[in-house]
Amino acid sequence: MDAKTVNHYGITVDSESPITGVLNISDINSQVLNDVMYYEDGINLSEDDRLDEFKNHLASYINLEDYSDEVSNELAYMLDSINEINYDCLSEQAQDALLSRYFDMSESYPDDTWLMGDWTKDAEGKYEPDKTGEYSAIVNESTIQVVWSKYVICVKSLCSPCYPGQADIQVDDEGDYLTSESGYLCFNLPDEFFDRD
Repeated sequence: MDAKTVNHYGITVDSESPITGVLNISDINSQVLNDVMYYEDGINLSEDDRLDEFKNHLASYINLEDYSDEVSNELAYMLDSINEINYDCLSEQAQDALLSRYFDMSESYPDDTWLMGDWTKDAEGKYEPDKTGEYSAIVNESTIQVVWSKYVICVKSLCSPCYPGQADIQVDDEGDYLTSESGYLCFNLPDEFFDRD
């Protein structure tokens, strides 16, 4: 493969250095995707944001009648004394009761953003790919961005302007990803995601 460097919508891409690979979510085995996201420690970033909002504004989300007398009394005391409820200052029993109630009412939405694969948190608490793992991907409503993987393929083209500096992974009707002799190196998902059997 002849090396080339291009400017792809403001991002410099070197054809010999792997970049993020982007897949259409409909090209992936949906059963494998659901199993990984829901049952193998997928991280719902949108849910994390909603939970943080809930914890930070508890007083506006709760009804004291929904909880046991002990938990309700603890919450009422905080509301009466400081006019707010600080989640971190609550007893473990009250935290568990609040989270249980929250998750009973919570649901996942189709446009939620998920992380799947192997991720770690940096010193600031932000997620970053765990490069000792198998792969790290971001799942949106219609696409999967493989931001790191031990699986690297060469593809023919880069993505549309929506994904600057990222490669377009095409999948054929049999579910096989298409590779190219020349083009751009990109990270890909493990083969199990392309299994149509």
